[in-house]
Amino acid sequence: MKACLLNAESGKEMEADMNVVAKLRLGKTEIIWQVCIATIRDDILIGMDLLKEVDGIIMARQCDLLIKDELIPGWYRKETDYQISRVTVAIDTTLEPMAETNVIGKGDCPKESVVGVLDPASLQNGCHTGSVLVEMKEKIPIRIINPTQQKIMQSSGTQLGKLVEVVDIDNGNSDTDNSDTDIPNYTDRLPEYLEPIMDSTGENLTSHQNQEVAKLLMELKNIFAKNDIDFGCFSGIQHQIKTGEARPIRQPLRRISLGFQSEEKAHLDKLLQSETVVPSHSEWSVPVVLHRIGKDHCNADALSRYPETSHVCDCYKAGMDPLTLACNGCQHGSKLHTQWEKFEADVDDVLPKATRRITAIDPNDNTDSHCTWIEGYSRMQLQEEQLKDSVTKNLIEWMKHGPPECNHIVKECPALRHYWLCFQHLSMRDGVVYYKWKTIDDEKELFIVPESLKKEVLEVCHKSVLAAHPGIHRTVEKVRLNFYWYGMRNDVASYISCCQQCAVNKKARKLAVHQCKIIRLVHQWTAYS
Repeated sequence: MKACLLNAESGKEMEADMNVVAKLRLGKTEIIWQVCIATIRDDILIGMDLLKEVDGIIMARQCDLLIKDELIPGWYRKETDYQISRVTVAIDTTLEPMAETNVIGKGDCPKESVVGVLDPASLQNGCHTGSVLVEMKEKIPIRIINPTQQKIMQSSGTQLGKLVEVVDIDNGNSDTDNSDTDIPNYTDRLPEYLEPIMDSTGENLTSHQNQEVAKLLMELKNIFAKNDIDFGCFSGIQHQIKTGEARPIRQPLRRISLGFQSEEKAHLDKLLQSETVVPSHSEWSVPVVLHRIGKDHCNADALSRYPETSHVCDCYKAGMDPLTLACNGCQHGSKLHTQWEKFEADVDDVLPKATRRITAIDPNDNTDSHCTWIEGYSRMQLQEEQLKDSVTKNLIEWMKHGPPECNHIVKECPALRHYWLCFQHLSMRDGVVYYKWKTIDDEKELFIVPESLKKEVLEVCHKSVLAAHPGIHRTVEKVRLNFYWYGMRNDVASYISCCQQCAVNKKARKLAVHQCKIIRLVHQWTAYS
């Protein structure tokens, strides 16, 4: 029979089926009863008429139902702040008479890492369950006591009780509560770098214990690192390093790449600003001394370092009388005139000294330094030579449309893979590809030589009159002034090893050994020296 009921919680109307005969089972008690089926939030609502019929008693304190001496454990819904799990017998177990047996129980709501307590209860067969403090897993150990004189069979599914989560409650007296209010709140005063330590430490602590931990962290806050470049400072132990008469140990310096110099300098400045490291001028410090070998100081001698104290006069002109000049024959002008007269006496034909003049520079002049090294090539011709070469042609395409992906470049030649890795150092101007070579002092663009011009560049830098057949190291330095290509050092070494003039003038590495002659012995025991 359909009926219209009023929901007491929301005040809305709802349809229900009235007088539906159903078979209910409460524990081991079964009963035929008329029920009402409606869309409510609860699974079932038991009325007082049903409880009177089955002689049931609700034990509100334990949240259990007692029907005819049968205790049916109950449990709270999940609206509570703590977990509750109903425990039953997992497997059939035989209880020995006058003994305590450990039984495997099964929880219907297992919760890992949650500790619960099983309240002691009396079973219908006269057995009793003991109090157990265990983790609320799916299978838990239960203590059952059989005080009777006979064996009792506990079948699987038998209710043993409910497992309730243990809640930590501070039961302090009034004096303790008043004293807690006097303790300052150290948790709010913690610096930012100590908050992760406090969060990981105070998960399972009380509020009073958290304050004690925060107070300890505040007292020892200097021993913890404040950031990634800080080491912390601990002065609890004083120690002294006795070096005796040992000399300072100096570590050899290491060289770093140009691209990493700026990053290392920024990191070192950050350490100095945070006072993590401080400058030292003691004998144990290792100052950096920049040294240049003596053969690179070709223009340095004692006289060149002598300071110039005389006045420099720019009025003198070669061949003119110093007295007729604007300086009226100063000491510097007279010295220059004396040197010029001596030069005229030693040399037969003397051309007049070049005069100073200002030369205008054409801003549209596109002549580069590498164009003067390779005679007869304009910038347009250099661009055409690069387009003929497969490697430099790809570089021009990269500069116009961007470099390819990593999975496409692995199939290319080693030269293209090298240029792909250092693509940020490439540049293109007027259709010609250059390599930006960075030094400590400046940055310049080097012409990337195609395959057709490599031999000509090597001849200019090695066989020309000004080059005078230098070695591998000097030839590489001369080539690197204006040119660049992949495998340049190996090409220079291979070219010099095939140079006939270098092979003729080069000294032999091994001493010549005279050819041994065979000496025939005429008489026995004859000595030869």
